[in-house]
Amino acid sequence: MERHGPSPFTISAADRFVDERESTVRLQLFYVHVFLLFSILRTAPCFLAAVMIIYQTVGFFNCTVPFHNEDILQQQSAAGLHMKIMTKGQRTKTVILSAAKTLINSRGFKATSISDIIAASGVKKGTLYFHFSGKEDLGKAILEQSRQESADFLEASLKGSSVAEKLANYLDAVLQKHKQARFVGGCLIGNTALEMADSNPAFLETIQLTFAHWRNTLTELLAEGKKNGELSSTLPPEQLAVLVVAVIEGGIMMSRTGKKEDELRTCLESLRHILGISS
Repeated sequence: MERHGPSPFTISAADRFVDERESTVRLQLFYVHVFLLFSILRTAPCFLAAVMIIYQTVGFFNCTVPFHNEDILQQQSAAGLHMKIMTKGQRTKTVILSAAKTLINSRGFKATSISDIIAASGVKKGTLYFHFSGKEDLGKAILEQSRQESADFLEASLKGSSVAEKLANYLDAVLQKHKQARFVGGCLIGNTALEMADSNPAFLETIQLTFAHWRNTLTELLAEGKKNGELSSTLPPEQLAVLVVAVIEGGIMMSRTGKKEDELRTCLESLRHILGISS
C-alpha cells in the first residue's frame, strides 16, 4: 500500500540541523582541549593541570554540552524547539525506540532490519548508531522498555477496594488495551519469547524477568484473596497465577490471528469463572 504523508516517527529538518551543528561544536571543543593539553605539556609540564584537562576532555564525551549560539537558538525558537540539546537527544532516542518497537512487534526481530528502522524513524544511520551499538543492543533496549511498561500496566490496572475488584479491573484493562490496538502486534514480550528464547540468552533474561514479575504480583494478590475468602478457586496461588498469565497470553495470540475480540474475551471470562469474580 502506498504511504502518504510523513512518518509519525520522522525527525524534523530543524532537529537534523541541530544534530549536525552539535556534532561540529563537539568536534571543535575537542580540538581546543587537545591544543590546550599540548600547550601546557610543552610550556609548563604541570602534571595536575594536564590531568584536569584530560578529565575535562573525557567528561566532555560523557555528557552533552548545550550550544548557545544565538543563530541556533533563533532557529530552534522558530521551529518550536525550546529544549536543550540533551533533551533533544533523548527525544531522538525515543523516536528510534518507538519506530523499532512497532516494526519488531508486527514483523518479528529477525525480519526487521536496521534499514527498516532508519526508514521508519527518519533518522540518519550515524544517529542510530550513536544511541545504539547495533540491532541487538536496540532489541535489548526495546525489551527493557516493554518490561517496565508491563510492570506499569499491572500497577495501574490492579486498582480497587478489594482483591476481586482489582482482578476484575485488570482483566477489563487487558481487553481494552488490545481492542484499542485493534489486535495488531499482540504482546511484544510474548512474541519475542516465541521467536528468540531458544537463541538469544540476553533477550531471554529480560523475558524471564517480565514474566516473573507478572506471576509474582498476581501470586501475592491471589494469596490475599484466598486468605480473606474472596476467591473460590481451590488451586494454590502460585499455580493460579501461572494459569492466569498463560490464559491471557494465549487469548492475546488467538485474537491477534483473527483480529477480533471474541477469543480474548472468552479467555478472560473463563478466568473470571475460575477465580470466582463477577463481570
